[in-house]
Amino acid sequence: MRALLVAGALLLATTAGALSQAQRFDRMMADDLYSAYAAHGPVVLEEAFPNLQRFEAFRKDFRDRVLTSWEALERDRSRAMFMLDVALATDPRHFLYWSDFLLQGQVYLRGRSDPPGANRYMDAFELLWNKTALAYLEGRRQPELVEQLATSLSRRVVPSAVPVADGPPVLVDPWILFTMGFVHEGYVLADAARFRSHADSALTTYAEAAHYDTMRADALVRSAGVLLRTDRPAEALAALDRFDEGLTDDGVMTYWARLLRAKALDALNRPDDSITAYQRALEIAPTAPSPLVGMMLVESRRGRDDAAEQLALRVRTARDPVEDPWWIYPHGDLRFYGQRLAALREMAR
Repeated sequence: MRALLVAGALLLATTAGALSQAQRFDRMMADDLYSAYAAHGPVVLEEAFPNLQRFEAFRKDFRDRVLTSWEALERDRSRAMFMLDVALATDPRHFLYWSDFLLQGQVYLRGRSDPPGANRYMDAFELLWNKTALAYLEGRRQPELVEQLATSLSRRVVPSAVPVADGPPVLVDPWILFTMGFVHEGYVLADAARFRSHADSALTTYAEAAHYDTMRADALVRSAGVLLRTDRPAEALAALDRFDEGLTDDGVMTYWARLLRAKALDALNRPDDSITAYQRALEIAPTAPSPLVGMMLVESRRGRDDAAEQLALRVRTARDPVEDPWWIYPHGDLRFYGQRLAALREMAR
């Protein structure tokens, strides 16, 4: 796998280098850079923004001149994809206003002439564009950015269909409830004590999401996570008791549910049940350190030093790199980002 990644990086660098010999992408403004992007793909953006000064000049020209002209035309999936790709290319360089391109892309798609329901393909593209952007933002652990994009989207998307008489046409996807729940949970993950009010808002939204079959597993598990984070283990266990592994084929979600159950049982001073739950989590991820460390702490607290030492040895001698799905729990939908991005690129062609 490492060899494939290195080979891919070399190919990307070679391709970008070959292109840049003929064209200076770092001197192109939006119209020309978009044309190059349409011809060669996102590789051109690797060299388009070498420094902050160049990016700011491009950003202001795009915002004040080009975007206005694009908004006067029928919405184009490739142009929306360009805005997302500019954001993805500039964020790793720590440019302050990189996320402007996500906000602009969202507004650009929202301004399409055909209302939701009239063009199902564009409905699907707009939803997937936002889901991809939000998955990326959730991975950054900056809840204020997630909130900015998600709150704006929540005025465009509803969890279930409503009569037309109740307002303008809207997109329909119960996923929006999970997203708004995670907006609040993101603050709880940052500081549970300081953001207790966000915990209550997250739980309220997740409770609503749990009414929808497609969101029930996610909502119950993440509710348990919020409850544990705010020292309510009995309520967390009650939420997990409502979770049925038959609700999902997502092994990561099932692992989280088993691990959270173990943590809740431990907090309720039920060591034997906690150990059993940790062992069930290990059935999904046998080398994951989180269940092993949890079991080690349980055994240590009840004076079983030999058992605790054996568990500590398993943690120290686990294969490298260690894979533990728990580590991505704070990142929301990030685990879906790669597949969403690939599907979105296919739709944008």
